[in-house]
Amino acid sequence: MEQQISFFEDEETIEKPAVDLTALSDSDLIALRGKLEREIKARRLAKSAVVMRGEYRIGEDIPAGTYHVIGTSRGSCFVVHDRRTRLKYHMVCFRKDGIGKVTLSDGDTLRNDETITLVVYTGTPVTFE
Repeated sequence: MEQQISFFEDEETIEKPAVDLTALSDSDLIALRGKLEREIKARRLAKSAVVMRGEYRIGEDIPAGTYHVIGTSRGSCFVVHDRRTRLKYHMVCFRKDGIGKVTLSDGDTLRNDETITLVVYTGTPVTFE
């Protein structure tokens, strides 16, 4: 567990939005969210890190948080145990699909048999019309 993986900018330097979101209607807010997600993807602003095969302690090697997990093209298995060694996740994910939402907490242990990519989760990948 030599590699420290970092996703985040210093939160103190991130500017707060100047838009009053409370003034928007529900439908306007939902439409804005879709536009924001598309723009974030277009600008490649989503934070991600490649995690090589191995075992990692959450909070030490990988920041605690909620992530979208993408595997290799042939599939990557990863297992997460909580601090009491109880099984939390045992999943196989592929590059094309990935896993929509995985929450990693301080003290969890992540073990992956192939390289995976963790992308900071910015919202639900599902939209309803």
